[in-house]
Amino acid sequence: MTYHKHRNFYGFIIAAVAIIRALSRFITAVTERGRLIELFISTPILILAYYYVYQINPPFPVYFMPITAYVVYWGILFGTPKVVHSSTEIHWQDEDWWWSLSGFEFEEEVAKVFRKNKYIANVTRRTRDNGVDIIMYKDKKKIVVQCKHYKEEVGPEAVRALWGVKDEFKADIVILVASSGVTKTSMKFINNKKPYYKMYTLSDIMRMA
Repeated sequence: MTYHKHRNFYGFIIAAVAIIRALSRFITAVTERGRLIELFISTPILILAYYYVYQINPPFPVYFMPITAYVVYWGILFGTPKVVHSSTEIHWQDEDWWWSLSGFEFEEEVAKVFRKNKYIANVTRRTRDNGVDIIMYKDKKKIVVQCKHYKEEVGPEAVRALWGVKDEFKADIVILVASSGVTKTSMKFINNKKPYYKMYTLSDIMRMA
């Protein structure tokens, strides 16, 4: 009897840890994709649906219908880019306007341009995240972006440093947005890492816009 109690207890602990881990990963994915409003709306609906199902006491398989609908709903949302149009799009073809932006403002606008091009793009916190300024998703690939809004070309040290965080973030692609481009040595390094390393200049971003 004691053995069965212990086995049930350990099984409960393992199941609880698995559920907590799954929920944590789900909430992280929701946050990265900017879908918190959808989470706050859909979760109460799921709870109400289960309450309704419990009240009518249907055949057992019907109890799986709300969670199935919930999973399908989030599967569709995760596969659909959230496009947010910028109120400053009128300025996107004005190079002087771009150069008037601070570093963080530049990152915000670059993220908006990528969103317009069907990426899910979220700017990281102001404290930075190991040099990564934007985390993006497209075609089931994770992309990390670093912005260098400088008047001078970016040297090889910064270019190699961005490549170094690829595995840490479990990213499929890294992108360097270097407003004035990179040095020849830097470009050689990037070309050797293609197609997993991409570089965009300010002119490229303006064309994307």
